[in-house]
Amino acid sequence: MPTDEAFRQALREAQGRGDFAKIARLHHTAGDEALQRQDFEQAAYHFVRALAAYSQIGDVRGVGAMHTRLGNLALQRQQPHIATRHFRRALFAYEEAGHEKGLVGVYVGLGHVAAMQQRIADARAYYDRALALLRNDLPDTHPAVQAVQRYRDNLPTEEENA
Repeated sequence: MPTDEAFRQALREAQGRGDFAKIARLHHTAGDEALQRQDFEQAAYHFVRALAAYSQIGDVRGVGAMHTRLGNLALQRQQPHIATRHFRRALFAYEEAGHEKGLVGVYVGLGHVAAMQQRIADARAYYDRALALLRNDLPDTHPAVQAVQRYRDNLPTEEENA
């Protein structure tokens, strides 16, 4: 968004037309921009509104994306139960849409939640699911594969966790 006024004007126009797809995109973009600024409250505000608009038009991939972002925000706030709820809703949406790339972020998020809760075997299983999906399209040298592999490798061993 170039300016807050430009955002508000575009939003008013989209609302006037009942263009929920545009409303969703505007809030989605504004939320991503707020996230980049680390304005987590503003990001959550926009993601919730984008989620409502995506739901209104039946865009299950958009619904999944917003639940994933809200789950990640909950993780940053050390709210694993809220994060889990969002990630599970994202999982359902992405499975319904057949969107494997979206599932990667959900499995990573669920892995982070499990690790935060010291459920190491579960965390490892979620990271393994994410890695399996990534490796369908990417080599082991790809940064995304390497990042998830690092998450998995940094988990405590069974003996360390006991």
